[in-house]
Amino acid sequence: MKIAISVTNLGFGGGERFALNLANSFYKCGHEVVLILIEDFIKIDVSDVNFEIHSLVNSKIYRKFYKKTYPISKYLLINRYKKLLKKLQIDKKFDVIISNLEGSDYIVSALNLKNSLFVLHGIVSKELEILHERGKKSRAIKKEQKYKAMYENKNLIAVSNGVKNDFLNNVFIKAKSVTTIYNPFDFEEIRKKSNELNNSLPNFPFLLFVGRFAKEKRVDILFEALNLLNSDLKLVMLTDSSKELDWLIKKYNLENRVFVLGFQTNPYCFMKSAKLVVLSSKRESLANVLIESLICGSLVVSTDCDVGPREIMINELSQFLAKVNNPSSLAQKIELALIKNVDINEDDLKRFEYKNICTQYIKLIEDIQKEDN
Repeated sequence: MKIAISVTNLGFGGGERFALNLANSFYKCGHEVVLILIEDFIKIDVSDVNFEIHSLVNSKIYRKFYKKTYPISKYLLINRYKKLLKKLQIDKKFDVIISNLEGSDYIVSALNLKNSLFVLHGIVSKELEILHERGKKSRAIKKEQKYKAMYENKNLIAVSNGVKNDFLNNVFIKAKSVTTIYNPFDFEEIRKKSNELNNSLPNFPFLLFVGRFAKEKRVDILFEALNLLNSDLKLVMLTDSSKELDWLIKKYNLENRVFVLGFQTNPYCFMKSAKLVVLSSKRESLANVLIESLICGSLVVSTDCDVGPREIMINELSQFLAKVNNPSSLAQKIELALIKNVDINEDDLKRFEYKNICTQYIKLIEDIQKEDN
């Protein structure tokens, strides 16, 4: 099949990493792949990519002009996208265009292509709920209208059952179809990278946090839990440093126990070396970090969000799910995981293996093609 993966950019976010991983997965399974970016902002390492990457506009121009002049600029981007598709389909048309994240979805949905799929990476109802809670009612209404324009009567992919159920039960948008397909992971590649040497690796036992420093990650809960532990175990954070994070570290008197190392091109060697990988989020859609850590052979502890972790941490791993917004519960689960000798069940992880994921996507694409014909 000829497949286009479309995404806003290749920043360090989970949706951006997903898009690149999905493109890589299809390529490894023998498909012809093209990756289309709305803006040419690339932070993820793409040095080993073997397929074409195209972008519509320069990142600086996109952020200074296009984003600030929506919805007028939308039509300029649509025109650019059409021209690029025409160029890329001279020899053969795409069997499917799989769009990711709002910046891409907004443009691709406006093209009204029958062969398009849209990946839901977040809990749509929660995003709207937060805007209402912050008194931004008009913004919430505009956001809902935008989602309706993007996803009404479209074929959608949800990255977890929780995301799917939320969309079907709590969002008043009638999609053509909503199918759960988990994110793809190349076990062999991840394990290979986990064995690489890294001079930044700590020479002391540590807990690990990987992800953006954002409100929904509830790093404050993690810091409180750290202070409740019966040991002085240190915490390594693979996230960008900021004044707010530095202030929070000082607030909890953790200057000697928390080490912020920034985002790493290879986080897997840190995952493998960690005593535990800990997630303290209030909200997730799937939590790739948990899956990657388990693939690396490291146990995980996570808050039991409404969506995500509980779909990953099944069977024996479910005992390491902590209550949300509860530092005491999180500390207890960390202590429990540190003393428990639990084997990670490879069979429980197979549902995330990239070949299985590609098979599910191809079947869905073929089923949609049959319906349209």
